[in-house]
Amino acid sequence: MEITYQMLFEETLVVVSHIFYFPIILCSFFLQKRGVIISTFIAMIYLVIINYLIPGMSEIVSSTMQFYVYISLSVTVSLISEKIRQDMKKFSSIFNYSESGIGLYNAKTGELVDKNKKLLKLMENWTILDNLKKIEEACTTKHEDGFIEKIDEDSSVHDFEIAFNREDGKEYHAIVNASKIPGDFAVLTISEITEIRSYQKEIAALNRDLSDANEKANMYLDILIHDINNANAASLGYGELIKEGIPEDDEIYYDKMMTSIRHSSNIINNVARIRDIHSSSFKAVPTGLNKVIESAVSEFADLNVDSTVPELRIMGGPLLTDVFSIILENSSVYGGENVQISIRTDEDKEYAYISVEDNGPGISDLKKERLFKRFQPGGDGRKGRGLGLSVCWYIMNKYGEYIGVSDRIEGKQESGTIITIKLKKADQNEI
Repeated sequence: MEITYQMLFEETLVVVSHIFYFPIILCSFFLQKRGVIISTFIAMIYLVIINYLIPGMSEIVSSTMQFYVYISLSVTVSLISEKIRQDMKKFSSIFNYSESGIGLYNAKTGELVDKNKKLLKLMENWTILDNLKKIEEACTTKHEDGFIEKIDEDSSVHDFEIAFNREDGKEYHAIVNASKIPGDFAVLTISEITEIRSYQKEIAALNRDLSDANEKANMYLDILIHDINNANAASLGYGELIKEGIPEDDEIYYDKMMTSIRHSSNIINNVARIRDIHSSSFKAVPTGLNKVIESAVSEFADLNVDSTVPELRIMGGPLLTDVFSIILENSSVYGGENVQISIRTDEDKEYAYISVEDNGPGISDLKKERLFKRFQPGGDGRKGRGLGLSVCWYIMNKYGEYIGVSDRIEGKQESGTIITIKLKKADQNEI
């Protein structure tokens, strides 16, 4: 403590100016605004004492300057104190209301000397004493090194999982993180993951059940696709052999039988396509559009198809052929005996637009909205489940592009139908 002495020969006057710093600093630090007011009174007392004991101009100037020093010091300490209190309050809130349990671990005693509310609640639920060594002893997870040993050796622990059984047999799981701080202490965080582990076990069990169900479903699909399709193919073959011997009056029934068998084969093929859709990655790759459409048209030799498709490369894949095959098949089945189909292509800088037109009976506006949904009739008076066109939608959706339907002549549904497909163009110079 600095003291200023003013010595006068024979009469000694001691002016203790700096001793006032001590009460001013204490008041300002602990009382903040009220401390500034108290410090102001203390400074005024000092000012009065000096002016009373040593009247003189130099003493008045000196004491007045000291007065302002006291006030400045008081305000500064008060502001610093307020800032410290705000920070303490903020960090205290973070500490106490954290979703993880936080504690201060004493390495010498093993005690958790300070704990936030979450950690207190966890320990209450676990019925474990607030001693880290006791917690480690209760763990049922076996590690080569315990987390206390790791804290001592490595000064930190990261994502160390612990599990232990309570007396009532309930199992608890938690993740421990810890870091040493100066002294014999470490900051510890414990996050309970019992519910997560429970969900993981349930998910693992469900995944096993799902895998078993998927294997069974694939087995049934293989039977459906291969065995029943082979039976249908045999039936179609035998049907062709007996065609010549069918009486004219019975030909209508023969045609219906053959149509039903073909329809059965088409359903099976569509089921196979759907399985391919769900099991494929569907990464779009550069594909020759003319080759895709030529391949689809070649499946319908008896169909009147006018196709004008340039050699254009688009982003697609092998299942695009199925899209055009299904569209042509629907036009053939529902368009009538003399249906005429044309395929045209337009393009802009980024996309190709392929339209498949037919002059069939058309589709009502109401049924256009449902055309690509599962198990919807294809159009006015059309029978069937519409599964094929829903497969088209699935494929185009997987490739991330568009398929839609409209009238061949706007506003005249009876003039026929246009199905439009939008595909992203690929680099035309790529080989």
